Amino acid sequence: MGNRSGIAVGIMACVVGLALFGLGGAVAAGPADFVKLAPAEHEVFIYCDIAQMRKSKLFNDLKPTIFDQDTSTRLAAVEQFIGVNLLNDIDIVAASGKIAQQNDGCLYINGRWDRQRIEGLFAQNPAYAEVNKPGGKIIRFRDDRKGTINSLTFLNNNLAVIGDSSAVEAAQAASTGQGKTLAENPTIKAHLAQCGANPAALVVALRPQAMPPNLTSVPTIQNLQSVLLYLLDGADALTVVARVQADSPQIAAKWLDIARGAIAVGQIQNKVPKLAEVAGQMTAALSGNAVEVKAQIKVADAGDVLRQRIAQDRAQRPNLGGVRVRGGALGPGQVPGEKPVPAQW
Repeated sequence: MGNRSGIAVGIMACVVGLALFGLGGAVAAGPADFVKLAPAEHEVFIYCDIAQMRKSKLFNDLKPTIFDQDTSTRLAAVEQFIGVNLLNDIDIVAASGKIAQQNDGCLYINGRWDRQRIEGLFAQNPAYAEVNKPGGKIIRFRDDRKGTINSLTFLNNNLAVIGDSSAVEAAQAASTGQGKTLAENPTIKAHLAQCGANPAALVVALRPQAMPPNLTSVPTIQNLQSVLLYLLDGADALTVVARVQADSPQIAAKWLDIARGAIAVGQIQNKVPKLAEVAGQMTAALSGNAVEVKAQIKVADAGDVLRQRIAQDRAQRPNLGGVRVRGGALGPGQVPGEKPVPAQW
Protein backbone atom coordinates (compact mmCIF):
# COMPACT_ATOMS: atom_id res chain seq x y z
CA MET A 1 0.00 0.00 0.00
CA GLY A 2 1.23 3.46 -0.81
CA ASN A 3 2.27 5.43 2.24
CA ARG A 4 -0.40 8.12 1.99
CA SER A 5 -3.26 5.75 1.19
CA GLY A 6 -2.03 3.44 3.97
CA ILE A 7 -2.14 6.24 6.50
CA ALA A 8 -5.62 7.19 5.30
CA VAL A 9 -6.84 3.65 5.98
CA GLY A 10 -5.26 3.73 9.44
CA ILE A 11 -6.92 7.03 10.26
CA MET A 12 -10.33 5.76 9.22
CA ALA A 13 -9.84 2.74 11.47
CA CYS A 14 -8.75 4.96 14.38
CA VAL A 15 -12.11 6.73 14.34
CA VAL A 16 -13.62 3.81 16.23
CA GLY A 17 -10.94 4.08 18.91
CA LEU A 18 -11.72 7.77 19.30
CA ALA A 19 -15.39 6.92 19.54
CA LEU A 20 -14.80 4.73 22.57
CA PHE A 21 -13.34 7.75 24.36
CA GLY A 22 -16.31 9.91 23.40
CA LEU A 23 -14.51 12.09 20.86
CA GLY A 24 -15.90 13.47 17.98
CA GLY A 25 -24.35 18.23 10.60
CA ALA A 26 -26.24 15.56 9.41
CA VAL A 27 -26.79 13.14 12.25
CA ALA A 28 -28.75 9.93 11.73
CA ALA A 29 -31.69 9.36 14.06
CA GLY A 30 -30.17 6.52 16.06
CA PRO A 31 -28.85 2.93 16.05
CA ALA A 32 -31.89 1.61 14.17
CA ASP A 33 -30.78 3.53 11.07
CA PHE A 34 -27.40 1.80 11.07
CA VAL A 35 -28.72 -1.69 11.88
CA LYS A 36 -30.67 -1.39 8.62
CA LEU A 37 -27.30 -1.36 6.81
CA ALA A 38 -25.62 -4.27 8.64
CA PRO A 39 -25.69 -7.63 6.79
CA ALA A 40 -28.09 -10.17 8.32
CA GLU A 41 -25.28 -12.72 8.87
CA HIS A 42 -23.30 -10.37 11.12
CA GLU A 43 -23.30 -11.22 14.83
CA VAL A 44 -22.00 -8.06 16.51
CA PHE A 45 -23.28 -4.51 16.20
CA ILE A 46 -21.60 -1.49 17.85
CA TYR A 47 -22.93 2.05 17.90
CA CYS A 48 -21.55 5.28 19.35
CA ASP A 49 -23.24 8.68 19.13
CA ILE A 50 -20.21 10.97 19.07
CA ALA A 51 -22.29 14.13 18.61
CA GLN A 52 -24.27 13.36 21.77
CA MET A 53 -21.13 12.62 23.77
CA ARG A 54 -19.46 15.77 22.47
CA LYS A 55 -22.17 17.82 24.17
CA SER A 56 -22.07 15.87 27.43
CA LYS A 57 -20.93 17.26 30.75
CA LEU A 58 -18.51 14.34 31.21
CA PHE A 59 -16.75 14.92 27.91
CA ASN A 60 -16.37 18.64 28.49
CA ASP A 61 -15.04 17.99 32.00
CA LEU A 62 -12.47 15.57 30.54
CA LYS A 63 -11.36 17.69 27.57
CA PRO A 64 -8.39 19.30 29.38
CA THR A 65 -7.18 15.82 30.38
CA ILE A 66 -7.77 14.11 27.02
CA PHE A 67 -6.40 16.84 24.80
CA ASP A 68 -2.87 17.28 25.97
CA GLN A 69 -0.37 18.86 23.59
CA ASP A 70 0.57 15.53 21.98
CA THR A 71 -3.04 14.54 21.27
CA SER A 72 -3.95 17.99 19.95
CA THR A 73 -0.93 17.97 17.64
CA ARG A 74 -1.87 14.58 16.24
CA LEU A 75 -5.48 15.61 15.64
CA ALA A 76 -4.33 18.76 13.84
CA ALA A 77 -2.05 16.69 11.62
CA VAL A 78 -4.88 14.27 10.79
CA GLU A 79 -7.11 17.21 9.84
CA GLN A 80 -4.47 18.64 7.51
CA PHE A 81 -3.93 15.24 5.92
CA ILE A 82 -7.53 14.11 5.25
CA GLY A 83 -9.44 17.37 5.68
CA VAL A 84 -11.52 16.03 8.58
CA ASN A 85 -11.49 17.24 12.18
CA LEU A 86 -11.96 14.02 14.15
CA LEU A 87 -13.19 15.94 17.17
CA ASN A 88 -15.88 18.05 15.49
CA ASP A 89 -16.63 16.47 12.11
CA ILE A 90 -17.45 12.89 13.15
CA ASP A 91 -20.98 12.50 14.52
CA ILE A 92 -21.74 8.77 14.67
CA VAL A 93 -19.63 5.63 14.37
CA ALA A 94 -21.12 2.16 14.04
CA ALA A 95 -19.59 -1.21 13.21
CA SER A 96 -20.76 -4.74 12.51
CA GLY A 97 -19.13 -8.09 11.86
CA LYS A 98 -18.80 -11.71 12.93
CA ILE A 99 -17.38 -12.78 16.27
CA ALA A 100 -14.97 -15.49 15.12
CA GLN A 101 -13.72 -13.67 12.00
CA GLN A 102 -11.54 -10.59 12.08
CA ASN A 103 -11.64 -9.30 8.51
CA ASP A 104 -15.29 -9.48 7.49
CA GLY A 105 -16.74 -6.44 9.25
CA CYS A 106 -17.19 -2.82 8.32
CA LEU A 107 -17.52 0.65 9.79
CA TYR A 108 -20.37 3.08 9.20
CA ILE A 109 -19.17 6.63 9.89
CA ASN A 110 -21.49 9.64 9.77
CA GLY A 111 -19.87 13.08 9.58
CA ARG A 112 -18.62 15.83 7.34
CA TRP A 113 -16.08 14.63 4.80
CA ASP A 114 -13.69 16.10 2.28
CA ARG A 115 -14.62 13.38 -0.21
CA GLN A 116 -12.41 14.64 -3.00
CA ARG A 117 -9.32 14.58 -0.80
CA ILE A 118 -10.10 11.19 0.73
CA GLU A 119 -10.86 9.55 -2.60
CA GLY A 120 -7.64 11.08 -3.97
CA LEU A 121 -5.64 9.44 -1.18
CA PHE A 122 -7.17 6.04 -1.86
CA ALA A 123 -6.53 6.51 -5.58
CA GLN A 124 -2.79 6.23 -4.80
CA ASN A 125 -3.27 2.68 -3.51
CA PRO A 126 -1.62 0.14 -5.89
CA ALA A 127 -4.77 -2.00 -5.87
CA TYR A 128 -7.14 0.93 -6.41
CA ALA A 129 -10.20 0.15 -8.51
CA GLU A 130 -13.66 1.61 -8.94
CA VAL A 131 -16.81 -0.51 -9.16
CA ASN A 132 -20.08 1.13 -10.16
CA LYS A 133 -23.17 -0.33 -8.52
CA PRO A 134 -26.82 0.79 -8.53
CA GLY A 135 -26.19 2.44 -5.16
CA GLY A 136 -23.15 4.36 -6.41
CA LYS A 137 -19.38 4.06 -6.69
CA ILE A 138 -17.40 1.60 -4.57
CA ILE A 139 -13.63 2.05 -4.21
CA ARG A 140 -11.51 -1.08 -3.84
CA PHE A 141 -8.09 -0.93 -2.18
CA ARG A 142 -5.54 -3.20 -0.56
CA ASP A 143 -4.94 -3.05 3.19
CA ASP A 144 -1.38 -4.31 3.66
CA ARG A 145 -1.82 -4.53 7.43
CA LYS A 146 -4.33 -7.35 6.97
CA GLY A 147 -3.41 -8.52 3.48
CA THR A 148 -7.00 -7.99 2.30
CA ILE A 149 -8.81 -6.16 -0.47
CA ASN A 150 -11.30 -3.85 1.19
CA SER A 151 -13.81 -1.29 -0.03
CA LEU A 152 -15.01 2.24 0.66
CA THR A 153 -18.24 3.88 -0.41
CA PHE A 154 -20.16 7.01 0.46
CA LEU A 155 -23.88 6.34 0.76
CA ASN A 156 -24.44 10.09 0.79
CA ASN A 157 -22.32 13.16 1.45
CA ASN A 158 -22.20 12.36 5.16
CA LEU A 159 -22.20 8.58 5.52
CA ALA A 160 -19.05 6.58 4.69
CA VAL A 161 -18.89 2.77 4.83
CA ILE A 162 -15.48 1.09 4.84
CA GLY A 163 -14.31 -2.48 5.42
CA ASP A 164 -14.74 -5.96 3.99
CA SER A 165 -15.79 -5.68 0.36
CA SER A 166 -18.77 -8.05 0.61
CA ALA A 167 -20.05 -6.25 3.72
CA VAL A 168 -19.66 -2.83 2.10
CA GLU A 169 -21.52 -4.01 -0.99
CA ALA A 170 -24.27 -5.46 1.22
CA ALA A 171 -24.58 -2.17 3.12
CA GLN A 172 -24.82 -0.23 -0.11
CA ALA A 173 -27.47 -2.61 -1.42
CA ALA A 174 -29.39 -2.29 1.87
CA SER A 175 -29.38 1.48 1.48
CA THR A 176 -31.38 0.97 -1.74
CA GLY A 177 -33.79 -1.49 -0.11
CA GLN A 178 -32.09 -4.67 -1.31
CA GLY A 179 -31.04 -7.67 0.80
CA LYS A 180 -31.60 -8.76 4.38
CA THR A 181 -30.11 -6.92 7.36
CA LEU A 182 -29.73 -7.21 11.14
CA ALA A 183 -32.78 -4.93 11.49
CA GLU A 184 -34.93 -7.98 10.73
CA ASN A 185 -33.42 -10.05 13.58
CA PRO A 186 -35.96 -10.34 16.45
CA THR A 187 -33.24 -10.36 19.13
CA ILE A 188 -31.74 -7.17 17.72
CA LYS A 189 -35.20 -5.58 17.61
CA ALA A 190 -35.83 -6.50 21.25
CA HIS A 191 -32.49 -5.14 22.44
CA LEU A 192 -32.90 -1.86 20.57
CA ALA A 193 -36.29 -1.46 22.24
CA GLN A 194 -34.73 -2.14 25.65
CA CYS A 195 -32.10 0.59 25.35
CA GLY A 196 -34.43 3.19 23.83
CA ALA A 197 -34.14 5.35 20.75
CA ASN A 198 -31.23 7.53 21.82
CA PRO A 199 -28.44 5.67 23.64
CA ALA A 200 -25.03 7.31 23.71
CA ALA A 201 -23.45 3.94 22.93
CA LEU A 202 -24.40 0.29 22.66
CA VAL A 203 -22.98 -3.12 21.83
CA VAL A 204 -25.11 -6.11 20.85
CA ALA A 205 -23.60 -9.56 20.37
CA LEU A 206 -25.56 -12.57 19.16
CA ARG A 207 -24.62 -16.21 19.61
CA PRO A 208 -22.02 -16.80 16.88
CA GLN A 209 -22.45 -19.47 14.22
CA ALA A 210 -18.80 -20.35 14.80
CA MET A 211 -17.52 -19.97 18.36
CA PRO A 212 -13.96 -18.59 18.71
CA PRO A 213 -11.59 -21.47 19.62
CA ASN A 214 -10.62 -19.92 22.96
CA LEU A 215 -14.27 -19.92 24.06
CA THR A 216 -15.40 -23.38 22.92
CA SER A 217 -14.66 -24.92 26.33
CA VAL A 218 -16.61 -22.35 28.38
CA PRO A 219 -20.19 -23.65 28.81
CA THR A 220 -21.53 -20.45 30.34
CA ILE A 221 -20.53 -18.58 27.17
CA GLN A 222 -21.65 -21.28 24.76
CA ASN A 223 -25.10 -21.19 26.36
CA LEU A 224 -25.62 -17.46 25.90
CA GLN A 225 -28.15 -16.30 23.34
CA SER A 226 -27.09 -12.65 23.31
CA VAL A 227 -25.35 -9.85 25.17
CA LEU A 228 -26.43 -6.21 25.31
CA LEU A 229 -24.38 -3.34 26.73
CA TYR A 230 -25.56 0.25 26.52
CA LEU A 231 -24.88 3.71 27.91
CA LEU A 232 -27.40 6.49 28.56
CA ASP A 233 -25.97 9.96 29.10
CA GLY A 234 -27.85 12.11 31.61
CA ALA A 235 -27.16 15.63 32.81
CA ASP A 236 -25.68 14.56 36.15
CA ALA A 237 -25.36 10.78 35.89
CA LEU A 238 -24.53 8.03 33.41
CA THR A 239 -26.64 4.89 33.25
CA VAL A 240 -24.72 1.80 32.22
CA VAL A 241 -26.59 -1.46 31.62
CA ALA A 242 -25.27 -4.90 30.71
CA ARG A 243 -27.79 -7.65 29.94
CA VAL A 244 -27.07 -11.30 29.09
CA GLN A 245 -29.75 -13.62 27.76
CA ALA A 246 -29.06 -17.29 28.50
CA ASP A 247 -30.57 -20.55 27.28
CA SER A 248 -32.02 -21.40 30.68
CA PRO A 249 -32.61 -19.98 34.18
CA GLN A 250 -29.84 -22.26 35.46
CA ILE A 251 -27.25 -20.75 33.11
CA ALA A 252 -28.56 -17.27 33.92
CA ALA A 253 -28.10 -17.98 37.63
CA LYS A 254 -24.43 -18.81 36.99
CA TRP A 255 -24.04 -15.48 35.21
CA LEU A 256 -25.66 -13.74 38.17
CA ASP A 257 -22.97 -15.25 40.43
CA ILE A 258 -20.26 -14.10 37.99
CA ALA A 259 -21.69 -10.57 37.93
CA ARG A 260 -21.94 -10.32 41.70
CA GLY A 261 -18.40 -11.62 42.06
CA ALA A 262 -17.08 -9.02 39.61
CA ILE A 263 -18.88 -6.25 41.50
CA ALA A 264 -17.39 -7.47 44.78
CA VAL A 265 -13.88 -7.47 43.29
CA GLY A 266 -14.43 -3.95 42.01
CA GLN A 267 -15.40 -2.81 45.48
CA ILE A 268 -12.19 -4.06 47.08
CA GLN A 269 -9.64 -3.23 44.34
CA ASN A 270 -7.31 -0.32 45.11
CA LYS A 271 -5.63 0.34 41.75
CA VAL A 272 -8.23 3.00 40.91
CA PRO A 273 -9.63 4.11 44.28
CA LYS A 274 -12.71 5.85 42.91
CA LEU A 275 -13.66 2.68 41.02
CA ALA A 276 -14.47 0.95 44.30
CA GLU A 277 -17.06 3.63 45.02
CA VAL A 278 -18.51 3.29 41.54
CA ALA A 279 -18.72 -0.51 41.91
CA GLY A 280 -20.72 0.07 45.08
CA GLN A 281 -23.41 1.72 42.95
CA MET A 282 -23.87 -1.36 40.73
CA THR A 283 -26.70 -3.89 41.04
CA ALA A 284 -27.22 -7.33 39.49
CA ALA A 285 -30.62 -8.96 39.10
CA LEU A 286 -32.04 -12.16 37.63
CA SER A 287 -35.20 -12.19 35.51
CA GLY A 288 -36.06 -15.53 33.95
CA ASN A 289 -33.29 -16.39 31.48
CA ALA A 290 -31.69 -12.95 31.69
CA VAL A 291 -29.27 -11.22 34.03
CA GLU A 292 -29.06 -7.45 34.11
CA VAL A 293 -26.26 -5.45 35.70
CA LYS A 294 -27.01 -1.77 36.10
CA ALA A 295 -25.17 1.23 37.45
CA GLN A 296 -26.07 4.87 37.73
CA ILE A 297 -22.78 6.70 38.02
CA LYS A 298 -22.44 10.35 38.89
CA VAL A 299 -20.70 12.30 36.15
CA ALA A 300 -18.17 13.62 38.68
CA ASP A 301 -17.31 10.05 39.78
CA ALA A 302 -17.00 8.82 36.20
CA GLY A 303 -14.70 11.76 35.46
CA ASP A 304 -12.49 10.94 38.44
CA VAL A 305 -12.18 7.27 37.38
CA LEU A 306 -11.37 8.13 33.76
CA ARG A 307 -8.82 10.79 34.71
CA GLN A 308 -7.01 8.27 36.91
CA ARG A 309 -7.05 5.67 34.13
CA ILE A 310 -5.78 8.14 31.53
CA ALA A 311 -2.97 9.26 33.84
CA GLN A 312 -1.95 5.64 34.49
CA ASP A 313 -2.01 4.75 30.79
CA ARG A 314 0.06 7.78 29.82
CA ALA A 315 2.60 7.06 32.54
CA GLN A 316 3.12 3.58 31.06
CA ARG A 317 3.19 4.75 27.43
CA PRO A 318 6.74 4.89 26.07
CA ASN A 319 7.90 8.01 24.32
CA LEU A 320 8.91 6.64 20.93
CA GLY A 321 9.70 10.02 19.41
CA GLY A 322 7.61 8.96 16.43
CA VAL A 323 5.26 6.28 15.20
CA ARG A 324 6.42 3.12 13.49
CA VAL A 325 5.33 2.81 9.86
CA ARG A 326 6.07 -0.38 7.92
CA GLY A 327 9.11 -1.19 10.03
CA GLY A 328 10.59 2.30 10.10
CA ALA A 329 10.26 5.21 12.50
CA LEU A 330 8.02 8.05 11.42
CA GLY A 331 9.47 11.11 13.11
CA PRO A 332 7.75 14.40 13.86
CA GLY A 333 6.47 16.03 10.69
CA GLN A 334 7.52 13.22 8.33
CA VAL A 335 5.81 10.72 6.07
CA PRO A 336 8.43 8.43 4.49
CA GLY A 337 8.88 9.15 0.82
CA GLU A 338 6.28 11.88 0.81
CA LYS A 339 6.03 15.60 1.35
CA PRO A 340 6.45 16.23 5.10
CA VAL A 341 3.40 17.03 7.18
CA PRO A 342 3.70 19.30 10.23
CA ALA A 343 3.26 16.68 12.95
CA GLN A 344 3.96 13.05 13.66
CA TRP A 345 1.32 10.39 13.10
